[in-house]
Amino acid sequence: MTVVERIMLDEEWNQVMRGIDEMSVAQVGREVDFDCWHGHGHARNVAKLATDFLRQVGASKREVVIGQVAGLVHDMGLINGKKEHDKKGALIVGEFLERIGGLSEEEIGMIVHAVANHSNGEEMGNNLDLAVLIADKMDVARDRVAVGKRGLPRELGKILEVKVRVEEEHMVLSWAVEGEFDFGVIAEWDKMVSVPRRVAEWLGKEFRFEVNGAGVSLEGV
Repeated sequence: MTVVERIMLDEEWNQVMRGIDEMSVAQVGREVDFDCWHGHGHARNVAKLATDFLRQVGASKREVVIGQVAGLVHDMGLINGKKEHDKKGALIVGEFLERIGGLSEEEIGMIVHAVANHSNGEEMGNNLDLAVLIADKMDVARDRVAVGKRGLPRELGKILEVKVRVEEEHMVLSWAVEGEFDFGVIAEWDKMVSVPRRVAEWLGKEFRFEVNGAGVSLEGV
């Protein structure tokens, strides 16, 4: 059994994810900490998005597996609330992965560092850090965003899919959206674009943003 399979079958991980799912459901439409769904679905989405990104930047098969693991565990700290959940989660993740096994001490250390920095990207040291950071902010499509009193996600509910393409000279953030989209929402939830822009800079690429295949300028947004 692979380390990824062990995590997804592990009772502790599933219990934490269920707890976060329940917290998300309880908070929809209220003035609360979460403004979108977390838990099982988000963890799997981030794992997939992180591995897609890593493959595009030339990661090895083992590095892709490590990225998948990091995506699955990156939000475990939310079980204790949103405040500093990245730093608190890093402590939980370190102990959890030691118990799960199948990873070297160095690999666990890399995952812990990526988890600790996935919210704001304070310390980016390698492609794994970048992968988890950008994947977390890319997961804003309709199937994840909850419509709450904050008003932020309502427009985001039009986003059908989010992808990143890493090209020779550019990194392209690509959205598929339904109907007219008010880009003013980006000013309120700016990390979904500002973080990919920063990742492009770290990679030495020019950042481009496109919606439904057409380039979009965010000047003035």
